[in-house]
Amino acid sequence: MPAGQRPLIRRRLRTELRQERERAGKSQAEVARKMDWSLSKIIRLEAGQVGVSTNDLKALLDLYDVQDQDRRSFFVELARASRQQSAWWSAFRDVASSPDYLDYLGYETDAARILGYFPAMVPALLQTEEYAREIVSIGGIQQLDEDTVDRLVELRMQRKEHVLDRKDPPTFVAVLDEAVLHHTVGGGEVMSDQLASVAEVAALSTIEIRVVPFSSGAHPGLSGPFQIFEFSDPADAPILQSDTAFRSVMLREERDLIREYTEGFDRLLDFALSERESVAMIQGVADRVLGDDTESN
Repeated sequence: MPAGQRPLIRRRLRTELRQERERAGKSQAEVARKMDWSLSKIIRLEAGQVGVSTNDLKALLDLYDVQDQDRRSFFVELARASRQQSAWWSAFRDVASSPDYLDYLGYETDAARILGYFPAMVPALLQTEEYAREIVSIGGIQQLDEDTVDRLVELRMQRKEHVLDRKDPPTFVAVLDEAVLHHTVGGGEVMSDQLASVAEVAALSTIEIRVVPFSSGAHPGLSGPFQIFEFSDPADAPILQSDTAFRSVMLREERDLIREYTEGFDRLLDFALSERESVAMIQGVADRVLGDDTESN
């Protein structure tokens, strides 16, 4: 059984079940009729919107003529694991309850490699607590109360711990637009500390920071921010998270589109400064911002 958080396991379960149905040559309508289910139930099951009981799962495997006992045990363990409630972010359901966002946290936690383009702000996984507080409390469309801000900042700090500080941290390639460096979030001292922190973590072997300078002109990242999560098991296809003007979109099964974004990310690197040049620019802006803040005071 694959290791991981519940979103990744649920995704594997629905993918494997769909593949077994297709191997058996059965339509969703036929399965619904044989199982005495509504058609919507099998559709929602294969979309990962509902779980499946052990008895229903075994009946499905019988219908799909899955006789291999190891394969059947694999499915049973997969279904059981998908129902577990032990995710680390469960303690934050008071402020993070959106199913898509909870899935996002699971994919981020399980990723073996994260590729991301960030045109407006430092990525959440690299934010200092002070910078994150400014972003959460002021940078969003919705005005939040102080307690909610505190909880969301705590969640953001926990994300760093569970992703970048885990025993087998993912490779994180973050491409920043130069504009990120010049949005003085929280004032000179907060921004300088944030940029210095980014420059410091760039020295880690698992983190690569690249900056696309203004002088690069038009480039593949102009369509907006996005992240690609890749996983260690080849059976788990990459996932794309893309931000639009009004919402974040999670694409799980659109493999051709995700491949295009991955290729676009590779092209985007051609427009970016080298790692050494990027860190030098970040540190230079950090020093200048702090100097400007000191002079103004």
